Amino acid sequence: MRPIDERISMTGRKAFRLVLQARDRALLRILDTFRVVDRDQAEILGPFGSVTRANTRLLQLTTAGLLSRLTVGTVRGGHKHLYARTRQGAAVVGHAYRVPPWNAQSPIIAGQPLLEHQLRLNALYVAVHRPAREPGVVIHSWRTFTAPAVASAAAVIPDAYVEMARGDLVRAFFVEVDLATEPLRTWRRKAERYLALAQSGAFATTFGHGHFGVLVVLPSERRLMTVRGTIAVLTSKLFFFTTFERAEDAPLTSTIWWRPIGDHPVALFP
Repeated sequence: MRPIDERISMTGRKAFRLVLQARDRALLRILDTFRVVDRDQAEILGPFGSVTRANTRLLQLTTAGLLSRLTVGTVRGGHKHLYARTRQGAAVVGHAYRVPPWNAQSPIIAGQPLLEHQLRLNALYVAVHRPAREPGVVIHSWRTFTAPAVASAAAVIPDAYVEMARGDLVRAFFVEVDLATEPLRTWRRKAERYLALAQSGAFATTFGHGHFGVLVVLPSERRLMTVRGTIAVLTSKLFFFTTFERAEDAPLTSTIWWRPIGDHPVALFP
């Protein structure tokens, strides 16, 4: 692995030597999970402290060949920049290279499902890991998956897995991001697989906890109630539902979650 004070040299019209900082390496490492970030997410993850500092450093990392940048159209008619790690950027932090989640040969719109899904999942990570937003809550783990979370049980591939602790109480949750693009029959199958996993005992063997919940974050109240009603036919437990807006505006552990059955939202910790 390269030393932290190594200088990355570039040749060309504007040759310069870039001294990698700890926050640069932290951003390059987190892109192993995120794959792609926008400027606002990079500003928080650095942390860079301001929009100007984030823009300046992201441009430097891109010019140095550690990040690739793509300009995309937004659903509101504007544009934004997205950043992914290059092969060189992965090598600097000793990680395997993953191809960016876009095709530079075709137009990319920020609202496209796969890209929007990743950015929404990133936003949840940011919300969970901001200490001021979750007083007294410690995050022990955040994992994403490309294969079933538990190989020997129901074939569930969650979007993420997180462990949260408040005092001595540790709670484990799988995370599902919904963009209202999946039919309800898909949600029914997904719920059945989570129930099978909960009943199998394999979760405890793999993750070291006896129980888990499933956090489902959805784009609107209407979609929330529709998916909630579908799952309520199968179970009154295991699942928690909220909207993107609530998850990003309020502490994630606060009283913003609906259970499959119930008249009032609940918190994740008693």
